[in-house]
Amino acid sequence: ETYRQMTDPTNSSYLVVNLDQLSNVNLRRVKQALERLATQPPEGVEVRKMPRMVEELIRLLREGSDSEITDNSGQALRIWAKDDEAAVETVGKIVSSWSQNGRSIPTSLVEYLLENGSEDSALVIDRLWVKSPERWSVYYAKLGAVVEERLAYHLETSPDELKKSALGILRKIGTKKSLPILVRFKDHQDDDINILAARAISAIESRK
Repeated sequence: ETYRQMTDPTNSSYLVVNLDQLSNVNLRRVKQALERLATQPPEGVEVRKMPRMVEELIRLLREGSDSEITDNSGQALRIWAKDDEAAVETVGKIVSSWSQNGRSIPTSLVEYLLENGSEDSALVIDRLWVKSPERWSVYYAKLGAVVEERLAYHLETSPDELKKSALGILRKIGTKKSLPILVRFKDHQDDDINILAARAISAIESRK
């Protein structure tokens, strides 16, 4: 019966039983329960506010050095802490600290911050993108035109690899505010940068 309570999302005890497992001394049980809670419940099952659930998930983030736990905590927060301003603020501070210290951050946590309008999103994504532009440029673009000034800064100061990525992002989200700096890069010594700048200008002008 306990197994059914833990594994059947339609069971009335499902959430409470799995929540209790998050503080189990057996790490395997913690991971199993967390994986279940990180899975979107089936249609018809209510996703209700559970302060204790959010507290446990944040505790696991603070304690966890395990990448699987960190990733699934992020996925679970996306489900159970949606629009929870206090949780978003706390998670934002945790993830911002991690990004400053060079710690690996799963996409689930970045997505949680983005989806809930965290003020820390831009800073976190910028730090991650600088280290791995190919992986994080799509998330940078999701920030929208508010990051234009930061991308202009990277065009002025960052290595060519980042310049190229910044131009690709501006092609997607740039506004006419970025045109003056983009025009300057049409005459760059690197042919790829010339082409990317021209494409970004063309895309922005088509949106005007």
